[in-house]
Amino acid sequence: MIQNLSNITLRIGFTHNILASLLSYDDSIENYKVIDGDEARMMIEMSKHFNFSIQWKHSKQFGILTENNTWTGLFGMFQQNEIDLAIGGILQTYNRQMIADFLYPHFIDKSTFAIQPSNTIDYNSDYVRFNLLIRPFTLDVWLAFLFILILFGFLNFFLKLIPNTNKKIKHNIIWINLCLLTGQPYTLMKFTPISVRLSAIIWAFGIKILYNYYQGSLCSILTIQDDNIIDTIDELAMASKTGLVLPMLVSHSSSALILSESQIQSYKTIYKNSISIADRSDGYELMNHQKQLPKSNRKIYVFIGPRQKLEFYRLYYADQPLFIPPILDQSIFNMVFYSIPVRKGFDVFHEFFNEYICRIKHSGIHEHWKLMALINAVMNARSKWNNNDDDNLDQQFSLNQLNSIFYSYLILLIIAIIAFMIELINQFLLSIETK
Repeated sequence: MIQNLSNITLRIGFTHNILASLLSYDDSIENYKVIDGDEARMMIEMSKHFNFSIQWKHSKQFGILTENNTWTGLFGMFQQNEIDLAIGGILQTYNRQMIADFLYPHFIDKSTFAIQPSNTIDYNSDYVRFNLLIRPFTLDVWLAFLFILILFGFLNFFLKLIPNTNKKIKHNIIWINLCLLTGQPYTLMKFTPISVRLSAIIWAFGIKILYNYYQGSLCSILTIQDDNIIDTIDELAMASKTGLVLPMLVSHSSSALILSESQIQSYKTIYKNSISIADRSDGYELMNHQKQLPKSNRKIYVFIGPRQKLEFYRLYYADQPLFIPPILDQSIFNMVFYSIPVRKGFDVFHEFFNEYICRIKHSGIHEHWKLMALINAVMNARSKWNNNDDDNLDQQFSLNQLNSIFYSYLILLIIAIIAFMIELINQFLLSIETK
């Protein structure tokens, strides 16, 4: 049964939110007109379905609970009985439930963080990163290499126990496999025992796989800009404690409230070392200001909030790259519920509104509205993107990124020259002794 509310005008409060409730005032109708936003579209469709009228009322903020137990913003309007519902991407919290009821949650998200890439390494500087040569393989792989070389030493010992028909030729398994490892031929392979040839074939097959993996990983590391990625809450807490990163919390937001009241040590550490900002646009202004500073003096900022909002701002402010960690238990602060608050005493319509919201949520209609709002907002923000920013030059591949390879080659070449000089001196001394 469809509830007919033809003689009722619902007062709906809203804050301007690009994704949830984007409205503009129309003088011709002396009321606000919906431009975009999933929750605003939901209200329009509900008004058509239940046949009620809407009187929009604007507020600049959701509202906070003051010391004298009164609310400001939208929830202050609930307290003063000025509105019946409110939209704008509002999260359910304990304090808000004291002043208003909430309808069925139309979207469930996860609170996480987004970190600004460090961009602290300047490839045009004289800094040489020799660790690049060992980064393609993890420590256990290098230890496995060391173990294999030791094993070759034992095999070489047992090889000497096998009678050799050609005593003038002495084989060394370690040297044979080092030649295969570096891609150099061993011309005396046909004079080795069959067991040595079989082990060399197996070793050569494994080396081919490892060589291709090492080459691809090394090229990727040289090409992709090097960033200090933090992808867990514990790592974020440690980095904020040591001053490597600076978390930013929107003042009076649900994220700030949860971190401030939490008894979890990592949450307390992050909150203690964070700074408060009025809104996320202020945070992006701080990030933009960093471009004017030398790279060594730049700060690494971290946003904390619902994942969907962070992903949107990553697209909306495309000139400021943000890394959002994968969805893991270690990177999630808490679950957040987006819902529409209604004034106390509105219970008579709860069942009908909840049923309608449940249907559009599970049918995918609401997800479509949200996706369309996201696409429209990002497309309208194209003029703000600056793809010619100087910092983007850091991501371009240049020969300066090969300096560690060059210096490593130079060091090995010097070692080879020293070895050659030692052999030359030994040969000279032997020639003197024979005379």
